[in-house]
Amino acid sequence: MDGREPGRRGEAAQLVERAEDLRQGAGDRSRRLARLLDGKLPLDAARRHRTADPAKADGRFRPDERDECRHAARLSRRRQFRRLLRKVRRRDGSALGGRRRGDPRAARGSVVVSGPILIWGAGAIGGTLAAAFARTGEEVVLVDAAADHVMAIEAHGLTIEGPIFGDTVRLPAFTPEALRGTFERTFLCVKAHHTNAAIRALKPHLAEDGFVVSAQNGLNERVIADTVGAERTVGCFVNFGADYLAPGHVHYSGHGAVVVGELDGSASPRIDALYALMQRFEPKAVLTDNIWGYLWGKLVYGTLLFATALTDDSIADVLDERRFRPLLTRLAQEVGAVADAAGVKPEPFDGFDPLAFSPGADKERTERSFDDMVAHNRRSEKSHSGIWRDLAIRKRATEVDAQLGPIVSTGHAHGVPTPLTERVVAMIHEIETGDRPLDFANLSELENLETAR
Repeated sequence: MDGREPGRRGEAAQLVERAEDLRQGAGDRSRRLARLLDGKLPLDAARRHRTADPAKADGRFRPDERDECRHAARLSRRRQFRRLLRKVRRRDGSALGGRRRGDPRAARGSVVVSGPILIWGAGAIGGTLAAAFARTGEEVVLVDAAADHVMAIEAHGLTIEGPIFGDTVRLPAFTPEALRGTFERTFLCVKAHHTNAAIRALKPHLAEDGFVVSAQNGLNERVIADTVGAERTVGCFVNFGADYLAPGHVHYSGHGAVVVGELDGSASPRIDALYALMQRFEPKAVLTDNIWGYLWGKLVYGTLLFATALTDDSIADVLDERRFRPLLTRLAQEVGAVADAAGVKPEPFDGFDPLAFSPGADKERTERSFDDMVAHNRRSEKSHSGIWRDLAIRKRATEVDAQLGPIVSTGHAHGVPTPLTERVVAMIHEIETGDRPLDFANLSELENLETAR
């Protein structure tokens, strides 16, 4: 959080040994090798050791070394070293990816070999991230509360379908009670209303110097920080399209914004490393000092998605319906007003301009934002929201309380009324219980409520 170098990096034994570049080129890692036998070693530590003897630096066969058995042993050790070096480069070379030599951010801290990534929640978001990370050489461990999903992954692998990539990856998967060990890098990817229970179950598996990334919808960083501490919580915003299809199967339907940032907006080695990791999944990923702005921007958009889920029509079709744009504008403006009162500046993403729904926004700017949203959603294979899928397909509770609830409570705290948001919450609950059908008539009813005020 404050830019200090990371602390102790895990207790698992790692290979160690050193062999320095015989030319001693300053800062040239490509000509310098580092092997670890039992502990940790920043790659730049080479300069702290005396120059190696060229005749003994790497154990190569010399004319005066005639013992073939000893030579074979050296070759075996060198092969082990090369395998480790390739693994280290796959895991941690990305921390310097895209940075030219001399970039000041590259020298801010040591590149540290980290352990496996723990992804808690292997559904649409978590499953997609897990497969993508594994395809780049990362070790990934999955946890999911759905036993049938875990069993399918263990038996047949995790299958990702869709236009971006299709693959089946073999990953260890566990139910929460079966997991053992601790992890430094953890991603919480459960539905927002499961965050409290999930983070309490995850906490014993979080390493002392580990952190939790909230790859979810809503303001779940607050809940996570309350349990593990703000200093161990990292903000993350994701807007790519994905759906859980069946046990062991996830559909990755389209690219979308991916943003990471420390909660306090500070720079740190861990956020740099996380940013590099996320770029391997989404090359256009963003590193921000205003993660709360992105999360509140998504809430403005998310409120509109809940409104579209009151109908059976697609996201694009509802947002393109001119009759309801004034209603949807006033609904989104409630969220914009709450964010403004809370001192947050929402950030734009994927063609959506949340500031177009701020108090006093120009009408033409609002119309452009609607048109951009329609265009973005028509390009995506994901025609309906995850909210709609929960209501229409999976017949289960949505995230409405966890996502829209904080808007209402924050509004009350700042004296900002949110009547339309509160009514949307109530209508979603009525659909969940089967007391209200999915229909455009729901938007008409919401429109009448607004007119009556």
